[in-house]
Amino acid sequence: MKRLVLLAVILGACSGSGKDDVRVGGGGDDTGADASVSSIAYEPFTAKTRSLGLAGGQFQLSITDTQGSIACGLSQDIHNGPGTMGSQIIVNLTYAAGDPCPLGTYSIHSGCSTQDDGFSPFMAEGCAYYRRWDVQANLLGIRAASAGAIVVSGNDTACTIKTNLSFNGQAFSDTVTLTNGLSAPDPWCR
Repeated sequence: MKRLVLLAVILGACSGSGKDDVRVGGGGDDTGADASVSSIAYEPFTAKTRSLGLAGGQFQLSITDTQGSIACGLSQDIHNGPGTMGSQIIVNLTYAAGDPCPLGTYSIHSGCSTQDDGFSPFMAEGCAYYRRWDVQANLLGIRAASAGAIVVSGNDTACTIKTNLSFNGQAFSDTVTLTNGLSAPDPWCR
């Protein structure tokens, strides 16, 4: 009986939907790292929380339609999810060096891989992704940005971030100023 159950599990894991399956992180825990998740279409959302945090020595930006301390922490690990239904844009800006506000213009690469190694808390530098979760907090899918730029200006106490991304022709734009970087530099959140 154990062999039959094991065979059913193996066969279930090998079968797929046949539609653009990708491996990504993003569940609420380690088990999401190896999940096969479909590529999804971008759906516009209203940003409620923006977070700029360090993920393994990389500055990552998270923009989500969820709120609270969990939403603030989403920038610190690509494997984190909101724990509820929601959408997110997550961007790896640059290697962290010096100022807690990473000044500059960061171009988004096209063709970024959605493969996740399951270990690193950050994705490739210059990549941006749209992710969406269902009401049970299951990751529904991911879409890599096809173009865009992030412009960061300010100083060590106020950091303004202008985000302009394209997801195969669907535009996403957002501007926010995060404050109090020196008193709470990781993550900056609003």
